[in-house]
Amino acid sequence: MTGKGNKHLHIDDKETIVTQSQAEQPTSTIETHVQPGTDTTDNKTTEEKSAGDAPQSSSSSEALPAPGDNNDAVEAWLDKAMRCEAMAQSLCARFEQTGHLPDIDNAILALREALDIIPAQHEYVSKFLSNLAYLYEVRFDRSGILEDIDQSIAIREQLLAEVASDVSKQPDRLISLAVLLCSRFQHSGELADIDKAILLEREAISLVPESDASYFRYMSHLGMALSIRFERKGQRVDLDESIAVQERTISLAPNDYPGKPNYYNNFGGTLLRRFEYLGNLADIDRAISMGQRAVSLVSDGHPVKPEYLNNLSGSCAARFERLGNLSDLEQSIKAAENAISLAPYPSAGLYSTLGAAYSSRFRRLGEPVDLDKAIECNKVSMSLAPEDHAAKPVYLNNLSISLRNSFLHLGQLTDIDAAILQEQQAVGITPPDHNDYPQYVGNLATMLSLRFLQLGESKDIDEAIALAERAVNATPKGHPAMPDRLITLANCFTRRYERFGTNAGLDDAILAYREAVDLTADDDRMKPGRLNNLGGPLLRRFEHFGSPREADLELAISVLQKATALTQEGHAEMPLILGNLGMALRDRYEHRGRVEDIQESIAKLEQAVSLTPDGLSAKSRYLNNLGDSFAAHFARSDNRTGSADKAIEAFQTSAKSVGGSPSLRLYAAREWAKICLKRDGVPSLEAHTIVMSLVPRVVWLGSGISQRYEDVMSISGAVNEAAAAAIQLQDYTSALEWLEQGRAIVWGQMIHLRTPVDDLEATEPTLAKQLRDVSHQLERAGYPQSSGSVADTTDRLSVQQEVDLQHKLAARWESLIETVRSLPGFENFLRPRTIAELSLAAQDGAIVVVNMHRSRCDALILRRAPDVQLQHVALPRMSYQLGQDMRSLMHQMLSSSNVRQGESKPVRSQVSDELLLSPELWSKVTEPAVGDESEQERGSRIASVGNMSVFERVLKILWLDLVKPIIDVLGHERKPDGALGETLPHVTWCGTGPMAFLPLHAAGIYDESDQAQKVFEYVVSSYTPSITPLLAVRSPTKQPLPKGILAISQSHTPSKPALPGAIEELDAIKKLFDSSDASYLQEESATVASVINTMDERPWIHLACHGVQRADDPTKSGFCLEDGMLELSAIMEKSLQHAELAFLSACQTATGDEKRPDEGIHLAAGMLLAGYHSVLGTMWSIKDRDAPVVAGEVYRYLLQGDGERNSRRAAYALHRAVARLRATLQKNEFVRWVPFIHVGSAYSLHYNVPAGVTPPSP
Repeated sequence: MTGKGNKHLHIDDKETIVTQSQAEQPTSTIETHVQPGTDTTDNKTTEEKSAGDAPQSSSSSEALPAPGDNNDAVEAWLDKAMRCEAMAQSLCARFEQTGHLPDIDNAILALREALDIIPAQHEYVSKFLSNLAYLYEVRFDRSGILEDIDQSIAIREQLLAEVASDVSKQPDRLISLAVLLCSRFQHSGELADIDKAILLEREAISLVPESDASYFRYMSHLGMALSIRFERKGQRVDLDESIAVQERTISLAPNDYPGKPNYYNNFGGTLLRRFEYLGNLADIDRAISMGQRAVSLVSDGHPVKPEYLNNLSGSCAARFERLGNLSDLEQSIKAAENAISLAPYPSAGLYSTLGAAYSSRFRRLGEPVDLDKAIECNKVSMSLAPEDHAAKPVYLNNLSISLRNSFLHLGQLTDIDAAILQEQQAVGITPPDHNDYPQYVGNLATMLSLRFLQLGESKDIDEAIALAERAVNATPKGHPAMPDRLITLANCFTRRYERFGTNAGLDDAILAYREAVDLTADDDRMKPGRLNNLGGPLLRRFEHFGSPREADLELAISVLQKATALTQEGHAEMPLILGNLGMALRDRYEHRGRVEDIQESIAKLEQAVSLTPDGLSAKSRYLNNLGDSFAAHFARSDNRTGSADKAIEAFQTSAKSVGGSPSLRLYAAREWAKICLKRDGVPSLEAHTIVMSLVPRVVWLGSGISQRYEDVMSISGAVNEAAAAAIQLQDYTSALEWLEQGRAIVWGQMIHLRTPVDDLEATEPTLAKQLRDVSHQLERAGYPQSSGSVADTTDRLSVQQEVDLQHKLAARWESLIETVRSLPGFENFLRPRTIAELSLAAQDGAIVVVNMHRSRCDALILRRAPDVQLQHVALPRMSYQLGQDMRSLMHQMLSSSNVRQGESKPVRSQVSDELLLSPELWSKVTEPAVGDESEQERGSRIASVGNMSVFERVLKILWLDLVKPIIDVLGHERKPDGALGETLPHVTWCGTGPMAFLPLHAAGIYDESDQAQKVFEYVVSSYTPSITPLLAVRSPTKQPLPKGILAISQSHTPSKPALPGAIEELDAIKKLFDSSDASYLQEESATVASVINTMDERPWIHLACHGVQRADDPTKSGFCLEDGMLELSAIMEKSLQHAELAFLSACQTATGDEKRPDEGIHLAAGMLLAGYHSVLGTMWSIKDRDAPVVAGEVYRYLLQGDGERNSRRAAYALHRAVARLRATLQKNEFVRWVPFIHVGSAYSLHYNVPAGVTPPSP
């Protein structure tokens, strides 16, 4: 992807070009510029006047002489007109030297006054009009105002009409009009103008013999017009004719002809176009020769010299792009710099060309100063370009490329966002049939794919692939740009594969890369890069398939070695190629075990690291690859310690690099920790500390909600690994703080955005308001805009605007947080919670955090009685794999029971064999209970389970291997008769990994033996996605809460099974609540809008309807209502101020997402975030007739009493209600009572019973 300069080729029918000797004496320009070869008046200029000396029109104050007036009066008026015309010439001449715009403004005023004075039929009128048209054209060239070129064209059309009957005068006027139409086309892109210009020029040529002195001049204009039309339409016939016409022009024009330098310049530009189209080196060599000849024939003071230098710069840059010779690039930069220094006024095209040249040198040498210069030049170019100028896409594209280079250099997200925005504008204003359209589209695809690498948002790579395919399809076969377009497409496929593992995309990438390589000559400077691009996906395909694709590995090494050999020393891309070659050699070492390969791999990667300056984002990647190679050597080498030390050094340097991307640094820190553990048997707390510091940068607040949930998967296991390491080192405080920091990350970010700033308000009210405003905007920006109604769409942001807004808001929010932390007393504002802060959530009962990692499983018990207590409980009988197997077993049981469709039935051994293959799980399921030696189980695996259901066995394992050891440490006593009372202590469970899905609240032994005991005989259980939500609800309210309940019933949801029990639930609620304290939305009235709008009016809400959990997009989970889905994202946006209790009598309201178990992605957690202190939900679908029973018992319990505050009522109410349900069921009907759970805080769940209302007895 390359930028290009502004190829404005000089078109001038006025033959202003003079030789160096002739240029010594400047002359007046207007008359000779406009009508060469016609009679002229005296060209001597009058005394130069300042801008304030311009004459004012006298037409309103003095009358023109009438016909018949005396000759003296006529001569006086004529003399005045000629003075005005002479002044116009003088001002124009000064303008051409200085570029001072008021001079040309006043010249136009002077000439218009001359036209007002002179009689309409006077012979000088035509000359004055012609010169006025020229002045408008000059001002248009300077300011780009279309009205000026329109005025000039109108005058030329008038002048042409005047000679309709005089063929001898038509050719010059046809050409003058054609030139203006060409200029307007270059500004506006209107095809009709260039088509008409070519017709007029052909007509002018047909009117003069070849022997006429004007013939070759007219031929020159036709050649240029054809070249310009080719650039717009890309039709080869125009290009070929243009070349032929211009060659003929140069052969006919005498060597001493003043306009010949102009012909050389224009011909060089057309040759450049043909080189870009066909790639023939002879064309670019000749183009440079023509440009050099044109430049040498005009003096530095001539106004067209900058334009000639600019075009020469573009030609030299094009040859550099092809051959890579630095001398060409230096000549390009020198010519562009000279053009700017000689220009009488700043020009957008000149700065754009210089910016493109600086960008090329930066890519070649990697010097940051060139990057800064490129960006600055392109910004100046953009500031000078009129908004509707036809060359605007060129300037936008060049600025975009320089910003992209800055992103690649520094990794700043703002740079790639800005680059995408500029390129989108370039694409948007370029017609699809324009010759440059495929280039801009391809560039945009590249930039979107680069942002995808940074943020991983699938919409970026999907759009990038679609654009890249469009660019390829829009490029003619045989076009020299086709390899670039194919590389862009292949890069997009490769990046998507590396993120998502789509094999088909990898095959497509390799095909496109190979075609691009085949189309590229070895002497093309792009060949090494294209070989490098091919080597990468070949390597990926081998890594995916292994031995069957060994040929891919060998070919990858071969092409990367060739790329290295073809790359010039000092080239900025050499580290990249060396890095890829080093990875390929490591793969061959791991495949074949040849020591020579790993030694060469390490050498290549060390070279890549040494060639890359510190602070560049790419350095972390090369360091990681180097660390991987040392680690591979460590795994097989006799010198294990030395290789391990080198691997740790590389990973450590990468992890601590401020220039590396968060994902690269995270990988490095984790690998550093792993190597330390393998080498020493002791984990590195420093490495894990860096891992945890990077978590909020990987799951970045600047991304949308859905993207952050995707990013959570990239840190899967890292947090539990860090906690396990801290526990091994007996640093239990760090372990708990890290688990809290790494659990429910997205929830935690949202809670931070809603953090009260009352203390800050008291000291810094302005800063507090800014933080509140940005937090609110950022929270709303995190959600994708819904489809909404037609009325919504007018103000909706584009996708790109949404992305840009979110990135800017995130950066602003982070800046504000740092400002707050700089204030005395606010140093820890919104930092991760400390153990002292977290312990506040444990005042009314222990919080048990269970860490599941493949290396070990442990529980951490947080208590505050009254001081902070943090106890560790090792769980040696529990393992991560056992937890996974139990999770899979339960999932299979529930699916085979059709539980998730609404009705359930007891499940015994209806389980597929594959879920019982784990030896560890099988031994747990079949072993006798502790102390029960008589239980013997034989036969097949399924049959041997005997009379105990698999569900029952899972609950037994949970009890024996996890819950019972924790209860023992807590010291709670068993109270079999206390299930219906408030004498039991309270425990909040916070499980990680598979424990986030298992029913710890139901763990126990359910047989008739003496060993039978259950967790609910010891404690009342609640769950929480993390500890922080338990703290977030404790802020006291400043005003009394409203009272009552909002009850929603949806028994007949469209396209869902009927729920007749929902009606019964509502009837039970109506019997318990006074009519003034309850709002009801049933059936047709239960719409999404009505529920959302009413939620904040009541502190309690009851939802009796279907619930849906969306694993693909958790924020799209929700409740099925009359007119659609009440999505979790909509509830979370509410930030309800008076919410207390939510009873989710729906299916799967606390199920969670299997891919992100530690995020607590379910409806119950979403209700916590929306502001509800406490939520009653279900782990899977419930039996329709059970819901009214449980609901009635819960509310009956909550409404009894004397109105005193009881902080434990919600959890205890559900505990009591489930106990009563369980008492009515058969022994093995676990699927009916187990799914009901309490989530959240036990605080503030009190309902003010109205006076005179006595709740029914329990």
